[in-house]
Amino acid sequence: MGEQHFGNLLPFLFSTLISEAGSVERSGAAQGLSEVLAALGNKIFYSNSYNLLIIFFNNRHIEA
Repeated sequence: MGEQHFGNLLPFLFSTLISEAGSVERSGAAQGLSEVLAALGNKIFYSNSYNLLIIFFNNRHIEA
């Protein structure tokens, strides 16, 4: 499909991962993000890998 068809989807999914939303919403965002990154390919995945590491190491939710 290409990145141009996803618009603001990646920023939305990244922001949902670190939001105060419930665990179901955060889990859904993680699943959606993994699907979108897989569909867009390695170049997009690697260009976003730093953001993924920052979220993983610094923004864990208290209830997680």
